[in-house]
Amino acid sequence: MNIRIVALSAAGLLAAAGYALAQSADVGAEDMAPPPPPHGFPADGPGGPGFGPGPGPGGPRHGRGGPHGPPPEIRAEMLKRFDANGDGVLDQSEREAAHAAMKARFEAERAEVIKRFDADGDGKLSPAERETMVTTLRAEGKEGLLRAMHEAHERRIMHERALAEFDTNKDGVLDDAEKAAMRETLKARAEQRRAAFLKEFDTNGDGTLDKAEREAAHAAMAQRHRSGEAWHAIGIGPGDPVTPAAVERAAELVRNNDPRGDFNGDGKVDQADLAEVMRKASR
Repeated sequence: MNIRIVALSAAGLLAAAGYALAQSADVGAEDMAPPPPPHGFPADGPGGPGFGPGPGPGGPRHGRGGPHGPPPEIRAEMLKRFDANGDGVLDQSEREAAHAAMKARFEAERAEVIKRFDADGDGKLSPAERETMVTTLRAEGKEGLLRAMHEAHERRIMHERALAEFDTNKDGVLDDAEKAAMRETLKARAEQRRAAFLKEFDTNGDGTLDKAEREAAHAAMAQRHRSGEAWHAIGIGPGDPVTPAAVERAAELVRNNDPRGDFNGDGKVDQADLAEVMRKASR
């Protein structure tokens, strides 16, 4: 499913361009926790928990601008807004200005969303208030804003995981030695993921994926992606219980033949998808 970026808002641009807003600990705080990542995938895609692309096609950003950056319309808008010297590229200072401007805009939108949906006025969003926020913003076509909040939340979680595992002196930052240890660990995990990927799809056991095996792997990952996007559309993540409200949202998607209703990932929306939702709801 292609995420629709509405009106190229600053938050939508942020989501598509992938700016690293979570450098500070307060970005994407728990009171603003967005919808969970697609069902069946870890936070960063099929590869592993929170530390870079998995072995699937395009990694976690597959389908959102490709591996070489944001889509052309996003790049054009970025240049229009921040290419101060008009040379057709963003140099270091222009990128820093873009980052600062978009981070400020995102924080302003985040504060406005909290104010709008914080019904009990306690300064944070409860699970029920977050569900109302997600439903309302989706109905208003603000997928870009939701995606921005989701990605900021993911980056904060990734940062916290990295500190928890690799910040051995517990000073709140990773020094050079800790970063080196992290790189070695992540390299080993990447090798393990590649091995698992080969084990699943290298049917003839020759240690590589031939054309037929690559096609089968691509089809399987595409099916998982479609299914994941459908579960994401009703706000259900890995391990989450399928609530009656989620079942109702799923039924509406299937009833309207909405492409987001492909819960079994077979490329079509029909009653089999609703049966898949009901099966998981009954667990």
